[in-house]
Amino acid sequence: GSDGISLLAHACFELGRVHDRQDRSDQAVVWLRRALRIDVHCADALDLLLTRHLLSSEEEANLLDDLPFGPHDNWLKAVYATRLAPHHQGPGRSAMDRFNVPDLQSL
Repeated sequence: GSDGISLLAHACFELGRVHDRQDRSDQAVVWLRRALRIDVHCADALDLLLTRHLLSSEEEANLLDDLPFGPHDNWLKAVYATRLAPHHQGPGRSAMDRFNVPDLQSL
């Protein structure tokens, strides 16, 4: 909600972090993805997935489609897309193109 990241999402993130520290990357991915599905604003989960290189290129490319972004989360989706896979941009598509969303035009 608007009061911060959901407690359940944070608990899932912490479980993911514990599994990562114990070199159980498969379980870490399960819990970190669960944290993001519960609350897309749990950016720490995305950060850990990316900094520890826990996702394959295909998983990175598909992660955004798995997340329940709300109608006012276009900005967050653009930020995540830019962080997720700059190498998945495709020809002629810059990182700035991802920020050309209606919600950002009025800023």
